Parts: sequence; structure tokens; C-alpha cells
Amino acid sequence: MSTLIFLLACTHAGAPSPSPTSAQAVPSAHAIRVDAPGIDGNYAGTWGGDTSTAVYRFGIDGNQLWMEAWDSGDGEWFDLDQLGYADGIFVITTMPSTNWTLQNSFRLRGSNQMIQQISGAATGEFDLGRVTREPTRE
Repeated sequence: MSTLIFLLACTHAGAPSPSPTSAQAVPSAHAIRVDAPGIDGNYAGTWGGDTSTAVYRFGIDGNQLWMEAWDSGDGEWFDLDQLGYADGIFVITTMPSTNWTLQNSFRLRGSNQMIQQISGAATGEFDLGRVTREPTRE
């Protein structure tokens, strides 16, 4: 049941952005940025899971973390708020079409696996891995 609720809550996308690991990376207008001194460089990349169409891209530029997120199913972008970093990444996501709001935390489990915990309109814990999905609309 949490998978279905999570899928309904995760509906968001847009035009491709530069690689988050690139020193020249500039995130799309749907991204937010925050100071994150000491952040683990393994967070940088594009992440998704098998139980949702939600995709999360994190980039690191010096001591700053940026993030963008979209639904790879229909291309809708998430609205992002209150991005933070302290022993993990924290962000509030809202899907505009459904107005579902989730509090998300992301923690690395090795260099190629991440655990996402959500609360709010749905609750659950999800395994994420690196993916190659790109946004499909602006």
C-alpha cells in the first residue's frame, strides 16, 4: 500500500540538466541549493527506485548541495522546499498536480545505494540506486 501511495505522491519532470558532478553544472529552475560543508561526494548523481517513478538528482558544487526532482512517468517537476544537510539530505517535496507533500530524508548506504524515508501524505522507506533517467518536459 505504501508503494501505491508513494507513486501517487511522486509525479514530477522537465528538460535535461547538466551532470551534477560537472564543475560547470547549473541546475534547472526547479532546483534548490543550500550550503552543505563536508557533504559526501557520493550523493552527487541521479537516483531512483523500482517502486516509484520519482527521480532525484543531487549535485555538489564546492560546499553547496543542489537538488532537482521529477516524475519520470509523466514529466512533472516536484516543488522543493527546505533542503538541508546534516548526516543526510532532508527536503520537503510537493507534487503540484496532487498537492501531496512529503518530508524526505536520504542517507547513503555505500556509494551506489541510498535509503529514502518519507513521511507526511505517505510514509515508508525505499531503496534507491543510481539511474540514467532524464526529465522529459520543461
